[in-house]
Amino acid sequence: MTPGCRQRHHACTGRRGPHRGGERTITGSGTAIGTHPQHHGPSTSPGRGSGSRTGGRGARQRPGSAGPAGAVDGLKLHRHRLRLDGRDRTVLSLRPGSTARFATNHFHGTWHLLSDPAGARLLARLLWGLSYERHPDTLIVIDRPFLDPTPFEGEPSAPFVLAPRDLTPLGDGAARALRRALPLAGPPAGTVRWRTPGLDLALTDPARWAEQVERESRRHADPRAVVTRRSGLLVFAAPPAGLRRWAVGVAGLDTTRRPMDYTYLTDPAWHADGEVQVFRDYRAMVSSAVTARQEILAEREQEREQQPPLPPVPQWTGPGSSTATATTATTAGSTGSGGSLEERIWRRSAEVRDRRAARRTAKGRS
Repeated sequence: MTPGCRQRHHACTGRRGPHRGGERTITGSGTAIGTHPQHHGPSTSPGRGSGSRTGGRGARQRPGSAGPAGAVDGLKLHRHRLRLDGRDRTVLSLRPGSTARFATNHFHGTWHLLSDPAGARLLARLLWGLSYERHPDTLIVIDRPFLDPTPFEGEPSAPFVLAPRDLTPLGDGAARALRRALPLAGPPAGTVRWRTPGLDLALTDPARWAEQVERESRRHADPRAVVTRRSGLLVFAAPPAGLRRWAVGVAGLDTTRRPMDYTYLTDPAWHADGEVQVFRDYRAMVSSAVTARQEILAEREQEREQQPPLPPVPQWTGPGSSTATATTATTAGSTGSGGSLEERIWRRSAEVRDRRAARRTAKGRS
């Protein structure tokens, strides 16, 4: 990987639309370039009737419409009300029908958020819409069943939170309470219609939008983003301009010409605390990593059972005793054959993919 984050920008504004049938609507819609962004989020009062509508002289955004970002605009999210560390929080989550999947891991000092191209497009929509949230203590959480094991070692992934940094501070106490509440159970308090047409406008003219977002960042007292682990949760938080910068970078990830693409979430010139990676074969990688982990752990257990019993540890009798030799015998073979557990899983995962490819080839010839 080479340093640098793909950042494509465009001016936008958020508009609040009426909310009906228990829904509320958040809209990040586009305006002329150079217009100062105004941050409007969803309303929380209950409505009447059915359906939802975005602002702008009654213009309706079709729920099934899709723009350059490639993901369907107007998706619905579940809205939950939780009491976390003495404060009421609005927690948004994906609905059960969502097919998006994500994984998280920590490698070389950087927290990674991993998915396939479809997951990245959804993530971009979530980040863009969240940048227009104006109600404090609102956040998005991604947890089971939308979390996969990592596509490298097959280890469990940590749940993650997306938050507007200044509107929704998430301290250790609140993070710990939210982690205990996961996975979210019970019926939600309502739904949110997530409108993000402004992202499509940003992607049509990234260079001019970059100028706008830089001006907005300079007006912000502290534009830095935060990527950290807190009480078992990964927290991705940024001010509005930062969330939109993330959204455009993630939406621009492309695996059509290479199997993997990535974008940094923090400044790589100092240290990249966060990164989003997308893989063309993400789901196949997850499946092979899980199979490889199961096979290697089973083999390690067999290796332990086949090891000869260790000699008893002698009693300490003063200088010159054989205690050190007994300790060496106890720790011998702790990594098993062929390197560390992670290295063995990496190699086996590649073998699993090769085996499956060979079976597909043989089946195609038969």
